Amino acid sequence: MLRLSTPTDLSVKDVMEKAMAFFGPEGLRLDPKEFGTDKARFEGAGGGVQIAVNVVHDETTVELFTREWDTQAREFMGSVGRKPGSKM
Repeated sequence: MLRLSTPTDLSVKDVMEKAMAFFGPEGLRLDPKEFGTDKARFEGAGGGVQIAVNVVHDETTVELFTREWDTQAREFMGSVGRKPGSKM
């Protein structure tokens, strides 16, 4: 099990679209069991991924919890995380 969190410069909608593309049927082929405007849960191959996008005081944060998909979760978080030197 792994829990990750990262700030992002992306919108909530963009993070959720990336999550579906990365983990869903067109990506890693996990089954989207729940998918909302700011939360998603994917399952497959004996594990799963849960994602939540939170906005507090104009700061957007992506939180991810995974079972059995640690390497892929780190890759996804690297793709949505705030890039060094970017401004809020």
